[in-house]
Amino acid sequence: MNIGIYLGTFNPPHIGHLNCLYQALDTKVVDKIVVVPAFWNPWKAKPSDVFDPNSHDGMSLDAEHQLRCKLCKAMFKDLIDEGKVFVSDVEYEIWRRQHRYVEDCIYSHETLSALYSRPSEWLRYWDSVVDKNTDKLRDKIKFFLVTSVETLVTIPDWKNGQWILSSFPILAMKSKHLEKYAVRYIHSSEETDPSNLLKVRDVPTAEMIDIPIHSTEIRDRFLKFKCIRPYVNKDVEEILTKERTKVSKLYEAIAKHKKQ
Repeated sequence: MNIGIYLGTFNPPHIGHLNCLYQALDTKVVDKIVVVPAFWNPWKAKPSDVFDPNSHDGMSLDAEHQLRCKLCKAMFKDLIDEGKVFVSDVEYEIWRRQHRYVEDCIYSHETLSALYSRPSEWLRYWDSVVDKNTDKLRDKIKFFLVTSVETLVTIPDWKNGQWILSSFPILAMKSKHLEKYAVRYIHSSEETDPSNLLKVRDVPTAEMIDIPIHSTEIRDRFLKFKCIRPYVNKDVEEILTKERTKVSKLYEAIAKHKKQ
């Protein structure tokens, strides 16, 4: 069984992420996909830049991660119900079990290593994958890293990025607006041929329907009380609206940090 691992912040998850899941599954390269919301992204704002420990109307780091997991389950509900997708809180569990400090992020290589070495533990609630022979689950699964071309070109710069590239086969998702970001990054890194990054390990690619939307734009619309559908579904919109006070404070902090 081939299982894709789709890492991301998903803040919030949107139709672009859903598009990626559907197109990845349609390739038949992967049979199922586990979605892993980052506990916090080391490439983005630090918790101390966003979370105020003295605030009574804000949101704690772990509560914010649980909210994003909840939003992913709402956004990808149909695929979850079909047994094709599973949302994992593995990064929070690693952070909690290892008694990490708040500023200690969980790096992608740690997450991938945990899923690879102990799939029966981290995927134990995925009924369509886990059966009575959980001790043999590792031998039954081949993991793929499902990522956009935009993200793929940054992996060499990740902590233990070369290990990730050498240890996990990759399924790269392509679309016109994502490739523009990828080419821009490659040029800034003085890479002369953008196609080289896909040729290095004969990376399979899948064309996605072009949906030029990012979570940043959705957060901005939410703060301005503008409609965020159809970029998110009704369930995601309702969850965010119910938590508007806390979510708005969080989104404002993220926007403020981006401007600095």
